[in-house]
Amino acid sequence: LAEKDLEKAVVSTQSTGELKKVGDRIVTRYNEAEGRQGALNVLGSSLVHIRKVLDLINAKDEKYDHLSEEDIKTLAEKDLEFQTVFNDFCNKAASQKLHEDPLITVAQINLKRKEFEDKCYPIVNKPKP
Repeated sequence: LAEKDLEKAVVSTQSTGELKKVGDRIVTRYNEAEGRQGALNVLGSSLVHIRKVLDLINAKDEKYDHLSEEDIKTLAEKDLEFQTVFNDFCNKAASQKLHEDPLITVAQINLKRKEFEDKCYPIVNKPKP
């Protein structure tokens, strides 16, 4: 009798482990689907902020007249580069099926946003001499 109970426990544990693997993937997909749009919105807001700064620079706003041509060129290049990345992320997110593993993760989006902000915000926030 004890041997049968032991066999049932082993089978039950194996089944539980297999179900957990499947369930974990579903939870991951759900969490990614829920967080993806918010992460894209934050990246998009950062891009819009830098674009507005570039518009002010082009309008000769005195707030940014101390920035060098190299700084302005860097901002414009990074804006263009990360706008392309943002568009790629949006296209992948739009084509993402809920039953598939994520093509782009929230962590990847946040990493690109941090990379963009780390390169652009120090220039934008550079104090006047």
